[in-house]
Amino acid sequence: MTRGTPVNQHGLKIISLLEKLEKLDCPFNAEVQQDFCLSSLSSDFSQFVMNYNMGKMESSLPELLNMAIVAEKNISKDKGLKGTVAVFEKSSSSSSKSKPKGKDKGKKKKGFLKPKKGKLTKKGKEPKGTCFHCGKDGHWKRNCKDYLASLKNKPSEGTSRK
Repeated sequence: MTRGTPVNQHGLKIISLLEKLEKLDCPFNAEVQQDFCLSSLSSDFSQFVMNYNMGKMESSLPELLNMAIVAEKNISKDKGLKGTVAVFEKSSSSSSKSKPKGKDKGKKKKGFLKPKKGKLTKKGKEPKGTCFHCGKDGHWKRNCKDYLASLKNKPSEGTSRK
């Protein structure tokens, strides 16, 4: 098989030649037919041939041809992809922008906002909840003056440690 020839045409040609040999009373067993087809492929299919032989796959000639067609699509896709990557790498390395280094890599610096002029209104403290110690609204037990004073007098009362 010459490079650039579609594997579909080549495979059909090989299958027709093997059928003609059978008609001329010179048949080959299936393994020899597969080896003949695989060895006639171009060097682009070397990975496919190696995978086929290593996997010890047994398939008919049409199945082998279908697998070779799929491999041909993958090979052509890989060749096109390599060219694309090379073009991408070339264009990305030619940029002249300086790149940030260190901790602030990729972070944009934010500007400072000016305070608005006008009256500042202080919000009155809203009640936080009900104290479980004294029952009054506006503070919690941990901030309760009575509770904190009782802790100073008896330090072991508020903790589980003894």
